[in-house]
Amino acid sequence: MEQILRPDAAIRDQFTLPNGLRVIGERMPFVRTVSVGVFVHTGSMMESPEEEGLSHFMEHMVFKGTFRRSTRQQAEEMDACGGQINAFTGKDATVFYCKVIDSDIALAFDMLSDMTRFAALDPQELEKEKGVIIEEIAMDQDDPETLCCDLLGEKQWEGTRAEHSILGTKEQIRGYSSDDLRAFRDRHYSPDRIVLSLAGNYDPEMVRDLAEEWFGSWEKGQAQDALPLLPVRDGVIYHKTHTTEQVHLCLGYPAPVPGDPMIHPMSVLSSVLGGAASSRLFQRIREDLGLSYNVYAWLSSMEGAGSLGIYASIGEQNLETTLREIMGCIADLKEHGIREKELQDAKTLLRAGLLMGLESTSGRMMSNGRSLLILNHAPAWETMEESIRDVTLETVQALASQTFSHEPTLCLLSSEALELPKLKAMLG
Repeated sequence: MEQILRPDAAIRDQFTLPNGLRVIGERMPFVRTVSVGVFVHTGSMMESPEEEGLSHFMEHMVFKGTFRRSTRQQAEEMDACGGQINAFTGKDATVFYCKVIDSDIALAFDMLSDMTRFAALDPQELEKEKGVIIEEIAMDQDDPETLCCDLLGEKQWEGTRAEHSILGTKEQIRGYSSDDLRAFRDRHYSPDRIVLSLAGNYDPEMVRDLAEEWFGSWEKGQAQDALPLLPVRDGVIYHKTHTTEQVHLCLGYPAPVPGDPMIHPMSVLSSVLGGAASSRLFQRIREDLGLSYNVYAWLSSMEGAGSLGIYASIGEQNLETTLREIMGCIADLKEHGIREKELQDAKTLLRAGLLMGLESTSGRMMSNGRSLLILNHAPAWETMEESIRDVTLETVQALASQTFSHEPTLCLLSSEALELPKLKAMLG
């Protein structure tokens, strides 16, 4: 009988080029594809006020042609091999990634190197792309859920670089030139600030040769300091008038940052509070009381900044009742913690998510790349699973008591004025 290799049979490779660019890979010989990503340690948190939105603008411009390929050629070459290529910008990283059949790995290295190192930043293309980004900003402004969650981040970290919008403002985007993007790339795109991550079926010697060929000549830039730990502001309440049929609310509490040993206990707490259909918020606010269609909690963990967020959209007539019920759920967690079944179900959910991600070349590539970029070490899958298993009721209880002792930040979006003092009094 033919031997079937399990997903945990993956073999990890890791090395650093002379210019400081770090490479991490996981060989998965039981698949026929490979995912490759270039992780650049720059995002909206690394931008000065004068640079706001440039990380995201650069992400767009690498797809608008290089000195070797036009925009159409970039698309046609990837389509011709059946591959996928994309990118995204976050608060602490910009990631360019593609997925191809294993025989096309050389093209993946070629394309990613060409785009991240040699984007033409043509002035005409730049002016066209300004319109695209401005429409993207408008699209987010038209989505009250996205807008409300963005406002929460701005208010929680007001006065720090973490408050910066990833997209920037329309006025800033209109004012940028090719020279601005070129100067930004020179400052932020440097091999010692980059991780090349891959996962799938590949030959390790070929990968080393490809990394040297396509990234080895990249000259090292100026090193930048790590981001400091940012305090989350407590007790802020903010309302924005916006044309919408509902009231949208976001509550935010402080949470652990990447690498903190409390990450997994906080993930359990977030899951029990509002991370699944069986969660307390979903069952109470939606199922029992029928107050909201969309209510959930989420954990955001970035370099130097962590937040536990809660979102709900409701009719204005139900705002006070919903906020009172949410604070009631939080008070109960603070005082009594979670139950044993909730703990076990949340841990199973987290473990399942981890293991499902490990079956994907993209999942492994993304996890390895981000961990090495932000924490300077690769994730240990078995240790991660064990740390989830080891979360105890006592740990979650202590974390809930500590977290919910803070007065939350509250952001609200609605068409009409709201009684903010009355709402603020409900947060105590």
